[in-house]
Amino acid sequence: VDPKAEAQLVFSAASGAHQATEAERAALASRPSLAVRALASATGHLKEAQMPLAVALAAMSIFEGKAPPPLDNESGMERERAGALTKALVLTTGFHRSEGAALVSKA
Repeated sequence: VDPKAEAQLVFSAASGAHQATEAERAALASRPSLAVRALASATGHLKEAQMPLAVALAAMSIFEGKAPPPLDNESGMERERAGALTKALVLTTGFHRSEGAALVSKA
């Protein structure tokens, strides 16, 4: 993801497994211009349903043209995001293995 690209939002579907989640958190923190939504903050980890849910939320956000409000106000990781939304990145990491990414964009 180009941190200078406009209209970027990242939905994290991380499992919460310590090592993988901390690596993702560090990578996202190194790009403070990206708005992040940590899905598990609101839902807990839904195992196999986590990634499809995150993709669906990204698609709905793009359809609406705006980012949803932050899901987690305590971690400091999520920020408000203004402006039209045309692209969102969905990231996932599992408990023991597996990673995934999906770029969702307006057609």
